[in-house]
Amino acid sequence: MNALKIVSFGIFMFVIWLVLKPDLVFEPVTNQLSAETGYYLYEQRSRLTFVETGNLGGFYTCLMNYRGLNQRIINIGRVRSFIVKFTDRLMLDISVSGNEAYTVVAIKIDSLGVKERSRPYAINCDLDLLNDRNGIKQIKGSEPDESPQNIMNKQ
Repeated sequence: MNALKIVSFGIFMFVIWLVLKPDLVFEPVTNQLSAETGYYLYEQRSRLTFVETGNLGGFYTCLMNYRGLNQRIINIGRVRSFIVKFTDRLMLDISVSGNEAYTVVAIKIDSLGVKERSRPYAINCDLDLLNDRNGIKQIKGSEPDESPQNIMNKQ
């Protein structure tokens, strides 16, 4: 019976450690972002489809209010997945329902192409906040020269 208590306590402490350990990807990625950070937005379907480009704008402020996944709220709507690409080495993978992002995962790629993914976090950020400056929607740019397939391979 003592062995069972020790094993149970060990499992409990491991779970606590998993929950409390620092996320070594999410904060380093988000610390490099601001409302002025440029992005390329791609919808993930059978292949990546370019949607728009611009600056994070008001989406940045909303993103920085991320919460633990247990606080996630998914609104009713069509569920889609997007990649928000900042550089060849920094991306966000967001899940969207309707027009609201509800889950975010940061992706960091090193010089050797090794991908690191953060834990998922809850956000409730309307996609209309992208390119938004004080309630004024900015003009969207054009697709980058890099092919969507290359971006998918880096993801």
